[in-house]
Amino acid sequence: MATIHYFRGDGVRFDYTVTEEPREFVPHAHQVWELIFLKTGDISYMVNGKVYRPGEKSLIISRPREYHSICVQGGKPYARYNIQMSPDMLSHNIAEQLPDGIDVINFDGNEMVCDLFPKLSYY
Repeated sequence: MATIHYFRGDGVRFDYTVTEEPREFVPHAHQVWELIFLKTGDISYMVNGKVYRPGEKSLIISRPREYHSICVQGGKPYARYNIQMSPDMLSHNIAEQLPDGIDVINFDGNEMVCDLFPKLSYY
């Protein structure tokens, strides 16, 4: 696993990471929001016992204190942008408007959204 870009600031952490090998991130939970934008890769994502097979260019949402894991199948590089934010960084209105149960959003075909994540590495 190679971290290409990394940033850590008050209440926020960002990285862009690529790995070639199969890998499993064991079930865990944390006190922060975690947004993973899957650039490439064949993975399964589990949150609170529900399993997803997100496609490339999908946003994976892990809320604070939710148990989640990722299993990287291999075969093609797993490239992801990862943002972790303290709940204090988000307006409560924003967090409340994201309904429970929305854990994966596919943005394939919406290049405006997909282009935002590489820009985070730049800035």
